[in-house]
Amino acid sequence: MSLRRVFIIKLNQLLHRAFTALNKGQSPAQVRANFHYARSNPTHNLKGLNEGCVILLERDEVQLAKEVAEEILATADSGRVFHPVAITALRTAAVAFSRAGDNDRAVLVREQVHVLELAEHGEASNEVANARHELAQQLDRVKEYPRAIELERQVVAWWLAQGDTKRLALAEHQLGVLLARSGSYEEAKTAMSHALTLVNPDSKESQSVSEWLAYVAERTGDLEKALGLQQPTVELATRLFGPDDPRTLKSMENLANIRTRLDQREEACALLRSVLACRERTQGDDHPDTVRTREKLERFSSDP
Repeated sequence: MSLRRVFIIKLNQLLHRAFTALNKGQSPAQVRANFHYARSNPTHNLKGLNEGCVILLERDEVQLAKEVAEEILATADSGRVFHPVAITALRTAAVAFSRAGDNDRAVLVREQVHVLELAEHGEASNEVANARHELAQQLDRVKEYPRAIELERQVVAWWLAQGDTKRLALAEHQLGVLLARSGSYEEAKTAMSHALTLVNPDSKESQSVSEWLAYVAERTGDLEKALGLQQPTVELATRLFGPDDPRTLKSMENLANIRTRLDQREEACALLRSVLACRERTQGDDHPDTVRTREKLERFSSDP
């Protein structure tokens, strides 16, 4: 029996138990009637599919979650589903497609969510701002930077007008990332520098923004500034995530890159040796990240 068939059976069992509990005191015939109505009703069906897809994603059953996401699209497109239910389920489907590597499909689903939020709440709403932020993030994955930047600028303007500093910081950070990836480094620095003033200096948000500011400084040739930003970023990552966390190791590699460009090869190689030892211990000798770090260390060690 396929995993998908097992999932559908389990989902039916869960729905049956749920309706039995909800209809406690009713006759078995009435419970069965309610259950069959739920399975035939697109809105109820979509709720079950959404919950099932969430469970599969939590269990890292990505390909199976993608199959359920296809069912979500087919049901949501029936035109007989209550909008908020469709929006929630489509958001889950977009995550499933993205995690399965189908980013083009995920973009289309995020576009659909954006349209539905506009229809449900209108242009001036938090819901539409959230949908645009999510769409911009997905467009980033397919490198459609101009449209993503346009959308994220609208999101920044909205949260600025609302005085919501937490969401403004997230939007400005995302805008800065998009601008940096498109090569607009000065604008990226402005957006992320402001975002940095809005977040807790000891938070993961601060660590991420500082990491990107160091990247922008390195790309624009300001290596001393990049070093001054990246060193405390590594220290913060170590405190927040632990010394073996992939985010900490990536931050250490970024610091090694900067030190290499500053001709501090001994320090850079020492960092990479630490990263390599950790990757070999936690990820194995043949993991792609381990292989990449080993090759980088060999290259840095042999370069004159």
